[in-house]
Amino acid sequence: MKLVVLTLVVLIGVSAGDYCTKVRTFYSGFHRPGTAFENVEAAKAACDGDDGCGGVSVDRIPYREDRGGPAKFPNTIYLLSSSNVQKNPRGSWRYNAYVKC
Repeated sequence: MKLVVLTLVVLIGVSAGDYCTKVRTFYSGFHRPGTAFENVEAAKAACDGDDGCGGVSVDRIPYREDRGGPAKFPNTIYLLSSSNVQKNPRGSWRYNAYVKC
């Protein structure tokens, strides 16, 4: 019985969209839908509904709608293309990534 419960918990977690955290990691190749995300959870929700999305990246630079304009969000959060997540990432202090596991 415990094995059945454990299996169900694992399957529910996988179907809900698990993400692995990649601290200080940069992936090139943005997959921007034209939408700015206020937080990581909103970006993950958008990524879960998109087959071409491989994860979410957070840039520590504030998001601005216009170059030199006022900051709209404290960080720039965007989606990553699934094909580019498969490539080798590089380290960068500015970025954190949350990729689909």
